[in-house]
Amino acid sequence: MTHSAEPIGVQSAIDLCAPGRVARDRVPEMGGVEPAAGLPSIDYDVHGLIGVRLIDPAPADTRTVERHLRGFAAPLGREPDLVVRFVDRLPVDGFRCVDVDRSGFTDEGFFVRCRGARTGWVRVPFERLGAPCELVSERGLGHVPYLRPVLRLAALRRGYLPLHASAFEWNGVGVLVTGWTHGGKTSSLLAFAEQGARFVGDDLVFLSADGRRMFGMSTPLNVSTAQLGQSERLRDHVSRRRLLALRGLDSLDRTEEQLTRRWPRGAYPLALLRRAMRPVRRRVNVHMSPELAFWNGVRPTAEPRKLFLMMSHRQAGVSVEPTDPMDVAERMIHSLRYEDLGLLAEYSAFRFAFPQPQQANDLIERAHEIAHARLRQAFAGMDAYVVRHPYPPPLRTLYDVMRPLCEGDPPRRAGT
Repeated sequence: MTHSAEPIGVQSAIDLCAPGRVARDRVPEMGGVEPAAGLPSIDYDVHGLIGVRLIDPAPADTRTVERHLRGFAAPLGREPDLVVRFVDRLPVDGFRCVDVDRSGFTDEGFFVRCRGARTGWVRVPFERLGAPCELVSERGLGHVPYLRPVLRLAALRRGYLPLHASAFEWNGVGVLVTGWTHGGKTSSLLAFAEQGARFVGDDLVFLSADGRRMFGMSTPLNVSTAQLGQSERLRDHVSRRRLLALRGLDSLDRTEEQLTRRWPRGAYPLALLRRAMRPVRRRVNVHMSPELAFWNGVRPTAEPRKLFLMMSHRQAGVSVEPTDPMDVAERMIHSLRYEDLGLLAEYSAFRFAFPQPQQANDLIERAHEIAHARLRQAFAGMDAYVVRHPYPPPLRTLYDVMRPLCEGDPPRRAGT
């Protein structure tokens, strides 16, 4: 097992986040796996900030990564921040369990069981995550664990702030929209998309430490039935069969709501209904490319000048008021912690397996401390507002309320 030569201290962890520091690091050699010479590989260059390399992936593996790194396939002119090497089978001689059937370790490293298209094992170098490192995965799982958390750590180490947010450009003005999961960020994107905004990113946005530049991920938008119901243009991109399936799912949701009033949430009929709905939801979710949703185009980067915090409430109507950007920063650090709960749980299991001080990853352990400082630095001086809305949010009302706070006149379609 390859380890750092010494633990990274607090100041060193912050210093490592300075752009340019990690370029000198090399991907460590991993024992027990043959070298990659002659094997097919695919490179991804995320805005020149983060490099990812897949070595000998199966088609299912490539499709999985493409969903997260769509549009970034490009040769790397530098060492990758993350290598994911795929093998037929990982050697697990002398395997000792931490969480039975979920994680464990050998002398070669720490392993996590992955359930995707099929079940298999992935060797995760938790002591190196964020620095250039290599995951080794059994081929064809259709899932790469902790891909997004590793991207967030790599961005943090390179001097950027990974943020759970959406972003768009409105007539030259960059708008950053933050909030808790399902808080209305994508709805605000779609509200402005209808009027001619340009897409920058959804769900994961990288913000420079000085707050002057934001970079988005061009992942497909997860469009809900409620959002489709408010936009004929979006519905035009969805098949009639899928729309009918979504309406059927809405009926099941209403049935579940009625049953919840009559039975406790753990009652057998409710559990049976939820179990039946789970695969249906996966099959009928609408994932729409930003190019379809945004008729005025896509921009990979923009300068954020307006900051919105989205919050739902149990009241009619949508309201907006100015807020302190530092208040938004204090709220969003907890959103970032929530996003990393899965990673931190497995990191704790890794530290149980390898408790020696030299196995600690100070970047993981100090990530939120570093992110907190970055949030306050990046948000300082931004025009910030809090938007409160019912759920699901009314798209047109969101636009009408937010629009006066975003400078500039609405873009016009060609020929109008």
